Amino acid sequence: MPLTEKQIHDFKKKLEMMKRQYTSILKGQKDEVKMTDSVAAHSQHQADQGTDDFDMQISIELSEKELKILYSIERALEKIEEGTYGICDVSGEEIP
Repeated sequence: MPLTEKQIHDFKKKLEMMKRQYTSILKGQKDEVKMTDSVAAHSQHQADQGTDDFDMQISIELSEKELKILYSIERALEKIEEGTYGICDVSGEEIP
């Protein structure tokens, strides 16, 4: 059964809210990496440098995950605009 206009409108509102949240999260992570990088430049001890490097790697991996989610949200919003939301990209079948 195809989605109603109200359902699509509600999904669009939720997706737009999620997009704002993930954009904000990514901006915060980017700022944190910049700050960590600045602090790491002043680290004198090898153990501190190792911890800083580990923390930065975790932040980068989280950012990659968040970016993938943000891409999926943006794709869903595109599909709403195209009128194809609820239809599988691969099979062309309606998603139950």
